[in-house]
Formats: sequence, structure tokens, C-alpha cells
Amino acid sequence: MTSNARGDGTGGKVISLSRIRKARARDAKRAEADANAAKHGQPKAERSRTEAENAKVRRDLEAHRRDDPPENDGLPEDDGPDIA
Repeated sequence: MTSNARGDGTGGKVISLSRIRKARARDAKRAEADANAAKHGQPKAERSRTEAENAKVRRDLEAHRRDDPPENDGLPEDDGPDIA
């Protein structure tokens, strides 16, 4: 059993003030970083991944595009309204 200066047997815990100060500073930085992350949107890795996915979808869609103009389907051409 440990005793304290009062001698009542309720031993106190020895703490390092520098550890507590550093822990508080780390927690404050982490809170600030979380606030900035929410404020500025997605992380860079996630943003890059999303941009890469979108680029792939555009490339795939462009690869399926037909180069020849659509055919007339046998219908007569309409030059617009006839105004005489």
C-alpha cells in the first residue's frame, strides 16, 4: 500500500506534466485537422480516385461512340416549312 504526505493511505498517482501538455497539444491539433478536413472536403487520395473513375467512364463511353453519321432510315428529308 502506498501512502501520501498526509499519511492516510490514499496514494496519489505520479503524473508527468510534460506528457499531459503534449497530449493536449496533440488532441488540439487533431481536432483542428478534423475541422479542416470537413471544411475542405474529400481527402486528396479519395478525390484522385474519384477523378480517375470519372475519366475511365468518359473514355469507355467515348470508345463506344460511332464515327459514321446516323442513316436516314428511308424517310424523305424535310427541309423545313414551305413558305410560299
